[in-house]
This record gives sequence, structure tokens and C-alpha cells, in this order.
Amino acid sequence: MSNSSIMKSEIWLKASVAGSLWASLEIILGSFFHNARIPFAGTILAVMGLSLMIAFSIRWKSNAWIWRAGLIAALMKSISPSAIIIGPMIGILMEAVILEIAIRYLGHNFWAYIIGSIIALQSALFHKIATILIIYGFDILLLIKKIYYFTIHQFHISFLGVKEALALVILLYFLIALLTVWIGMKIGSTSLSAKKETIKWNSEITEKDFFQDKRRNKYAVYTLSFHFVLLVVFLYIINFYSWKISFPLVIIYVFYALFIYNLPLRRFKKLSFWGQLLILLSLTIIFWNGFSLKNWGEWTAYIVGLKMIFRAFIVIVSFAIISIELRSPIIRNILYKKGFAQLYTFLGLAFSVLPLLLNKTVKAQQIIRNPLHYLAYMLNLSDSLMFYFEQSLQKQKSIYIITGRQREGKTSFLKKLTLELKTKKITVSGFLALGIDENNERQGFELENIETGEKRLLCDRTMSSDLSVGRFSFDIKTFSWGEHIFKNINNNNIAVIDEIGSLELENRGWNKLLTNLLRSEIKVLILV
Repeated sequence: MSNSSIMKSEIWLKASVAGSLWASLEIILGSFFHNARIPFAGTILAVMGLSLMIAFSIRWKSNAWIWRAGLIAALMKSISPSAIIIGPMIGILMEAVILEIAIRYLGHNFWAYIIGSIIALQSALFHKIATILIIYGFDILLLIKKIYYFTIHQFHISFLGVKEALALVILLYFLIALLTVWIGMKIGSTSLSAKKETIKWNSEITEKDFFQDKRRNKYAVYTLSFHFVLLVVFLYIINFYSWKISFPLVIIYVFYALFIYNLPLRRFKKLSFWGQLLILLSLTIIFWNGFSLKNWGEWTAYIVGLKMIFRAFIVIVSFAIISIELRSPIIRNILYKKGFAQLYTFLGLAFSVLPLLLNKTVKAQQIIRNPLHYLAYMLNLSDSLMFYFEQSLQKQKSIYIITGRQREGKTSFLKKLTLELKTKKITVSGFLALGIDENNERQGFELENIETGEKRLLCDRTMSSDLSVGRFSFDIKTFSWGEHIFKNINNNNIAVIDEIGSLELENRGWNKLLTNLLRSEIKVLILV
């Protein structure tokens, strides 16, 4: 492995440790804040997450891992039971990227932390505003403006204009950023001398896959972009066409999504959600045409309020569908091809410890009472967590798959490869499936033990057997012989199976052997 590859793996290793801890924090507190309807929940979560990243930055004087930690935390946040998935994911990633940029250009010091935190926290505010705009449209801004001017007029605080209010908000976020940096630097410096937590992770976890989605088994390349386009089209129709056209279309799409995707839209089942929409509609009716009883019967206000509600429906449903499509195996393959294989590897590690992390951490109420103690505790888990990830990486298998059409030279290539490996004193165990030809026509296959050269007939056109595929009937005893080749294989050997096909897809043939090899501690497996 090259030095650059090793460095990248170390960066992803740190990112997976920090990201999994950040995600557990987001999931525990995020769910609590969402259910308890605590105001400024996003800002509180941003303070906790940024403080944790600053603390890690003090321990790890290196760059490029923070944005990766944010990416991992954002993807892991997707399993949280709270609200819309994509919004919080974007928010977490933005905070991490901003802090990363500040540290990269200013160094690991107070000014980098404070500037990064101020901008990141401001981004959380702007992200919240953007989310509200996406869900409800620009009409919500006009409504807020009308309510704001009515309030300052009623309480005779007209000196507090929009600019003054904005300046106060910026000052407030500056003070919050100071608090964030103080927390991060304090727990980061004290953790260097603190007693480390030791946890046995491997006996209590099972590996998780972000891309695994049991609700669907069919994916297509166009569906993700199709729903993105539909979202834009529906928002345009709601804004610029009559409600008589837009409302029925939205209702049809929502029911289609519920039927096709079986969406777990918990938000629609909560009375608080419908209560919020009712309050929004009521405020629009009251304030849209001026705070006067004469204007409450104006039909325009009702239409504006209902348009905002229908926008909320379409955004929530579309984002839920898009979050499901993002789990597509197609997306995983694209990530692999674009050089994100390490993301997938380390994301799997991070997911694997998440259930245990959630069990080890205290309740949300206890975190709020003593956040410094909790963040310090999480920081002290990092060494134990990193050791587990390093051990898991050492146990991981490298699987190489040789593919091609019939008679295209797969086995010939594999035979040359095994001979080359043997000349380099590398032990290869397994078998080759050699074709038997007569008059340029394939009559059958025989297995060859790679180590000993011994051969056994696997299948041909003439034998009588209970197991057959197409023109060929198979000798069951040869399958047993092939499995026996791997009985005493050394874990350091390269294991070869030639070939995997339709029988294995039907849980026959080499299916049992392949399953056992995948579960074994063999480091390298070559399949045809």
C-alpha cells in the first residue's frame, strides 16, 4: 500500500471514530428535542457537535478528517426517527466543512476555532431559514414580516427594526460561538490526561449497511433524478397555477408515494404536526390582510395558508422518497467507482458500533444537565473505538471477482494468475473449472485442485444426475470433493472458486462453500 493510501486510511479512521460519536449525539439529543419541541434545537445540536470536533482537533493535529466525520455523521443521522432526514444531514455536513476550511487555512488555534464556529453556527441559522423557505415558500417570510411589525407596534418597540434585530441575532451567535470554542478546548485539553475508557466492542455488535433497505428490492438509475424533477415541478405548479390544479396533483402524488414506497411518515401521525399546520393556517388568515376582523373572511388568505401546507406535504414526502433512493445499490456502485470505497468501508464500521454507542451513552436529560461531562466521556471512548476499528480492518477480506462471457478466457486468465502467484511463493488454495471440448463444442467441465493438480469430472452431457443445468448434469460427489479442498485451508492462503453462477443463485452448487468462506477469516478470495 502506498504512503498516500495509508494516510487516507488513517484520515478515514479518525473520521469514522469522530463521526460515529457525533452521530450518536445527534440521534439521542435530536430525537429528544424533536419530541419535546424544544426551541433552538438545531443551534444546541450544532454547539455540541462543533465542540466535540474542536476537542478532537486538539487531540489530532491533522487536517482533512473533519469534513469526512461530518459526512459519516450525516449519513448515520439518516436512521434517526426525527423529522425529515435530508435537512439535518445537509446541516451537519455544512458545519463540518466550514470548520475544516477554517482550521486548514488558519491552523489548529483559537482564531480558527472561533471563526469556523461563528460561520458554522450562522450556517445552521441560514440552513434553518432555507429549510423553512423550501417547505413553505416565500409566503412564510411575508407572513412573519406582517406578524413582526404588528408585534413591535403593539408593544411600542418600533426602534427595533429588521436591521437592528438581525444585528442582535449575529451578536448572539458570536457569544454562542465563544461558548462552543471554550467547551471544545476545555474538554480537548483535559482529555489528554484523563483516564481512557476501555470497552469490548466486537462481542456486542453486528455490522450495518447504510445502503440496505428492506422496503425495496428494485432500483433504477432514473428514479432518484425523477423525484428531484417532480419536486421542482410540483413546487412550481403550487406557486404559479391555480389551487384547483395543484392541490389534486399533490394529493395524488402523496397517495402514490405512500402506496409504492410504504413510507414510514411518523410526522403525519402526530397531532402536534397537524396542530402546527392549523396554527400556520390560522395565523395566515388573521394577519395576511391586516389584523382586522373584517379581513378574516378574505378567501385569498385561506388559499395562501393552504398553499404553504400543501408545499409542506410535497417536500416532506419527496425528501422521504429521495432519502430511500439514496440507499440504492446503484448509488453505492457509483461511490465505489468515483473513489469513495473507503467511505463505504468506514461508514460500515461506524454503523456497526452505533447500537452499542447508543446503549452506552446516558439519557438526553442527563446530557443537557452536564454537557461537558458527557462530551468528555465521548472523547475518552475514542481510543477504545479506534483500536476496535483498526482490528476490524485487519480482519477484513479482499474479494476479487473475474467476470466475462462464456468462452472468453476467464479460467485461462485465472490459471496464469495462480501460476504467477506460486512463483512468488504465495500459497493458493481452491480449484479451477476446466472446460472439456470435442470438435470445438463444450461437452463438460472438470475441477482441478490448484495445489495438487488432481482432477475430477464435475459435469457433462451424458451422466445421469438429479442435479442439472441446461445441457449439463452434475456429479454430486465432485461438489463434496471440491468443498473438502478448503477443509484445512490456512487463513493466509488465497482462496479461489471457479466458478459461481446460476446454481449458487438458487442456493445450490457452491453456495454453502461460498457462505462459509465469506464468514471465515481468510484474507483474500478470488471468484469467477
